[in-house]
Amino acid sequence: MKTSEFSNADHWLCPQGDRCLFQESGVKKILIVDQYVMRRESLHLMLSSQAKDLQFQSIFAPSAAMTSKFDAALFLIEGNDNSIKQSCTTMAEIHASVGEIPVIAVAERENANTAGQLLRFGFRGYICMSMEVHLVIAAIRLVCAGGTFIPECALVRSCSAFKDRAYITDGSSNENDLTHREEQIIDLVREGKPNKIIAHQLCISESTVKVHLQHVMRKLHASNRTEVALRGHEIIF
Repeated sequence: MKTSEFSNADHWLCPQGDRCLFQESGVKKILIVDQYVMRRESLHLMLSSQAKDLQFQSIFAPSAAMTSKFDAALFLIEGNDNSIKQSCTTMAEIHASVGEIPVIAVAERENANTAGQLLRFGFRGYICMSMEVHLVIAAIRLVCAGGTFIPECALVRSCSAFKDRAYITDGSSNENDLTHREEQIIDLVREGKPNKIIAHQLCISESTVKVHLQHVMRKLHASNRTEVALRGHEIIF
């Protein structure tokens, strides 16, 4: 059956029974992974009706993807004790099936501990069903642009833990104090901006941004950009 036969349709039904949008140039293609049909279909229809610049394919498992050309993936996680392990396993399966694309975790309930752990394990975002649709769409666009979406609950929890571990300086000047430039970079990292955009906004080279980030990570005892954003928030604010 040819695509042209559906010229007046917004979507079509995949062989697996999953709804897919036709691909158009200049849009981002998002994969939705969830074993429950009604849940993934509801999310698919809600998001696609509000974001014409995003196209979705909803499937029950990463191996069912009909193409490997996606810009990001949404994975609906389970709210149980094994959710972290299961989520990391599914993210690995997504990468094996469609390549190293950014993965966003979608949860039914907000959980700061789960959000923080998933971000540290490499997820590029954590959103929950209680969020407004326009915020969810904005988070997806941010991740597709190279950023990371950090929910408020994870940010607040991380800042509290950061203070408890006494990483914050006592006000005296030492080699671990952040410079003004490093604070600027932390602020931009918190906004989810990649190195290239940070370099452009600060009128410095991308390699200089990387050097500053290395210094920031050392001073904040951070191992990745997500931890820089989380811990840097308490230092600056």
